[in-house]
Amino acid sequence: MTPENESVYVGDTISTLKAMKQQELRYVCQDYCILHASDKNSKTLREDRKLMVKWCYNVLDFFNLHRETGAIAMAYVDRYLQTPFGPEYLQDTDKYQLLCITSLYLAIKVHESPTLTPGAFVEIGRGHYSADQIVALESKILEGLQWRVNPPTALSFVRHLLDLVPSMAHDDGIKATAYMLARAQTERAIGEQGLMTVAPSKIAFVAVRNALEALGYCDFPLYDACQHFYSKPFLYQEVHDLRPRSNN
Repeated sequence: MTPENESVYVGDTISTLKAMKQQELRYVCQDYCILHASDKNSKTLREDRKLMVKWCYNVLDFFNLHRETGAIAMAYVDRYLQTPFGPEYLQDTDKYQLLCITSLYLAIKVHESPTLTPGAFVEIGRGHYSADQIVALESKILEGLQWRVNPPTALSFVRHLLDLVPSMAHDDGIKATAYMLARAQTERAIGEQGLMTVAPSKIAFVAVRNALEALGYCDFPLYDACQHFYSKPFLYQEVHDLRPRSNN
């Protein structure tokens, strides 16, 4: 790629990121736990969320679907729970699980091909929920979300952010490794209740920054490359939330 072409490519990438940041504003998530959940329920929610996110990834892996669809499903869950329809799903584990299952069904229906039928989810859930329950809740979710079902994900930001790193454009192997490291962090973030209000663009920035550091690209000024649509203060507050934790 010539310097001129690279400059145009970077400019196009920045324009895309700016547009995604604007789109992101229409999908802002508030902390519904503060509004509707007790301390006990908040702890249960954190545990249930981790379990359901793991379940979503297991389903997607089994059917060879994109794991990113799990992030979209949980974005549906979070936004629905902050609507007037949400509180009843915060107080009942069975209802919360049904909400997660239906959200994954809907996310697959919108973003994957081929899709899975409600009956498939009945089989996966061993009949704990019926197809009628899933279809009925799907309609409620769409109404609650006002049919906004295309949220930008952290991973979509990751893909474009990596395009801003010059060396990544010339080494597909390094880019693939950086992407893998960043993706693992974004997937982990989905299961963290405390990160649900953090914008996907911020999670992506931190994930890419960590990935670059792990690969020895500490000197690349990622923030400078993104200064038109990122502010610096959030970095040092949230960066450690995405780093892998020791088992010790």
